Amino acid sequence: MMTTGDKVNTPRRRALEGDWTLAFTDPRTGARRSIKASVPGNVELDLIREGLLDDPWPADDPWALRDFERVDDWTYETRFDAPALGSGETARLVFEGIDTIADVTLNGQRLMRCENMLIPHAADVTAQLKPKDNQLSVRIYSSELHARRFPYPAGQVSRPPRQASAYLRKAAHQWGWDNAPRLVSAGIWRPVFLEILPPIRWSQVYVYTQRVTPESVWIGCDWRFETPDADLGGYRGRMTLSSNGQVEHEMEFDIYFIAGKASWRLPADQVRLWWPRGFGEPHLYDFTLQLVRNGQIVAEETERLGIRELDLIHTETTNAAGDGEFVFVCNGEKIYINGTNWKPLDALHSRAAGKVRRSLELALDLNCAMIRIWGGGVYEDHDFFDFCDEHGVMVWQDFMFACGLPPSDEAFQRAVAHEAATIVQRLRNHPSLAVWCGDNEVDATFLWGTFVPKHLLPSDNVINRQILKNAVKQHDPHRGYIESSPFISDLIAKDRWRADAARGDLASPETHLYPGNEQFRDAFRRCASHFIGETGPFFINAMSQTPWIIERELARARRLWDAPLAHEYTLDRHQTDDYFLTWKDATRKRLQHLFGRDFPLEPWQDLALAANILCGEIFKFAIEYSRSKKWRKTGVLWWSLLDMWPMGFNYSVVDYDFRPKQPAYDWIRQSQQPLCLMAVAPESGDPQLFVANDTLQPWQGDYRIKSVDAHGAEVELAQGTFAIDKNQNLRLQSVTPRATPALWLIEWRAGGTTGHNHFVCGQPPYDFEGYRRWVERVASQGAGAASD
Repeated sequence: MMTTGDKVNTPRRRALEGDWTLAFTDPRTGARRSIKASVPGNVELDLIREGLLDDPWPADDPWALRDFERVDDWTYETRFDAPALGSGETARLVFEGIDTIADVTLNGQRLMRCENMLIPHAADVTAQLKPKDNQLSVRIYSSELHARRFPYPAGQVSRPPRQASAYLRKAAHQWGWDNAPRLVSAGIWRPVFLEILPPIRWSQVYVYTQRVTPESVWIGCDWRFETPDADLGGYRGRMTLSSNGQVEHEMEFDIYFIAGKASWRLPADQVRLWWPRGFGEPHLYDFTLQLVRNGQIVAEETERLGIRELDLIHTETTNAAGDGEFVFVCNGEKIYINGTNWKPLDALHSRAAGKVRRSLELALDLNCAMIRIWGGGVYEDHDFFDFCDEHGVMVWQDFMFACGLPPSDEAFQRAVAHEAATIVQRLRNHPSLAVWCGDNEVDATFLWGTFVPKHLLPSDNVINRQILKNAVKQHDPHRGYIESSPFISDLIAKDRWRADAARGDLASPETHLYPGNEQFRDAFRRCASHFIGETGPFFINAMSQTPWIIERELARARRLWDAPLAHEYTLDRHQTDDYFLTWKDATRKRLQHLFGRDFPLEPWQDLALAANILCGEIFKFAIEYSRSKKWRKTGVLWWSLLDMWPMGFNYSVVDYDFRPKQPAYDWIRQSQQPLCLMAVAPESGDPQLFVANDTLQPWQGDYRIKSVDAHGAEVELAQGTFAIDKNQNLRLQSVTPRATPALWLIEWRAGGTTGHNHFVCGQPPYDFEGYRRWVERVASQGAGAASD
């Protein structure tokens, strides 16, 4: 046994990512093929490497891989030698992610059936392992064919192209979306390893903040351990909090059983709290839980612990008068939210892990304090949450349901309950995790015309009202849960069939808002909700400025550029002609309004700049208008950060090649500075100058505004000083234009730093060449964070 201070035996891993083969029946020839495979990987990547597949996501054909969707025998195989096991040790085979329906066989014996790509799968293989030449086989079946086995009752509702996804626990976007290609993939998409487990070990550690007051901090830990010992009389537990390798707090507790709870009260002045980005240091402790038997440490587990009390306070409804609430509160302070939405980083999920850090650094560059993980994708892994923990970025976590009413039969409920319990227990120790949310826009489907049957209500959805909610209550009771984004109460949903269309006096406290016409500012002014969980341009969206990405779209664009719109606007699936015609028609109309002229398809650079200017203005107004109304408004999460495949145009502000779509990207970064001066256009009258302070320190400084006319002439427009208390916003003055249209350059100095912002004054149409010069002038101003 190990004594105190010695290294303690802990679970160890051996990766199984070496030589794999992939065998399958070629759907085009009927021949059996066997090729080299990458693990982690997707079958499409192996097919591309072998020259069997060209483009896995053509821009204009959602059915290009239809034949491969029905391959029913993707068979991965590898051989490996087993590590020697010590006395009492056991071995588990762990698959972090298999997409999706699979049988796993070891040495000819079936180990497990996997039917969920979103969670890990594991099996004890102690008895099956041989010292040498173990044969591991994973047969993955066709998701599309497997989906045909289910009943699809009338109460379950999906969009027609995605009906097959209803019962499958598989990333929903794979069936085609406005932000994703149809790519119904297969593969071992996350790591595979053998895990060697010691006979005495912690099997569950849940550490959390119970309460934070000015005087005290309470920390709790729920634990469970495994042991072969029948007599627990010599066992005790020990908890320590360390920073930079130095133990700062230590507590021992009695053990009476193999599972229990421990509570720990600490003086508040001896604890460093975890704070969201912009509000303070996101301090992390090393929390170590030791199991001691007769004075010897026999098991040890360490977690990174951020001590904070973080809650979402919300009501079921609100109204124009603001008689409701939707606000995050951390350590007693309201937190105004500037942030973004997060989709999977790659439609081929095995490639996403290598992009996580680079993508999160973009979110930091954009001054995001929260990221919402969208319910149409996958659950991110610990590397994502570790980064957010370390940088104070709060995470809104959807469960993986989106834009359809899920089944409710008992078998599906059991599958979802298992998934939710697995994910909640996996991620719950991360302090950045701010709230669990049942889904994306499932409640909202009740407001989409006749999409959902008339007599159904949001509360009839047992998945988000019961199954997921209960999983959070059982496994992470110290963290909040909201049923859907946006949450729609039954009272609001009942109005969808009224002859007069809407009650008008009730609204969801959180909404998704996409203005659909040229008068986009009015949509935000009329919005009664407190918090916007998604927003951005609608029908028109930002263009990539990367040549090879645009060139993928050009053949279809040339074919359809002068074609009439055949149907109503639709953004259901990106790869269809209807989607392109919608984007093309809306873009040309709105750019005609903004600039008084049409833009040809080629050369495309002017079209991209013009579209991105308009999108940038929409993002900018959404963020700054909401900040000017703090605390009546409490946050904006714009849609979205990064394209998951090479799209010529989509809502993301960074393309698949990691190139920001300018100037929209830079204007969001300006608008989300923690200390920010901004001019906001009211419904009538002169623009109003505000200062927003989303930090816990007061600021004072001076500012000036210069006006640049359409010809580039600059004049001083306004100047002054400001003093603002912590975590507030303040109206400074009305600013009367000297000329319109004009670019206003806003500059301020506070605390030894200089910040910049801008505002375009006047009404369209604007001269495009003059506006181009304004864009260049704003970029040269050196826009960046005023303070951090």
